[in-house]
Amino acid sequence: MQASLGGKTQGAPLVFERGASAVLSLAMEPTGGCYEVRIAPTFVPARSGHGDDQRELSAMLLKCGIVRAAGDCVELFPEKAPA
Repeated sequence: MQASLGGKTQGAPLVFERGASAVLSLAMEPTGGCYEVRIAPTFVPARSGHGDDQRELSAMLLKCGIVRAAGDCVELFPEKAPA
């Protein structure tokens, strides 16, 4: 997993094993901007002999939010958060 801001990579890639959880924490720039998070590689089961499943699978982003200076968190996609 790799984050970028304005096309420039931010820090080292975050590498994690299958089934593991990871947290990516990024400081917000005072000038604003848009972060992009890229998750790679992807995996297509059919391409490696695992049936006819043509779906492109990868890691899942389960939660995304902004933690304010006071410590409270604003969830960006609360309807997608796991129960």
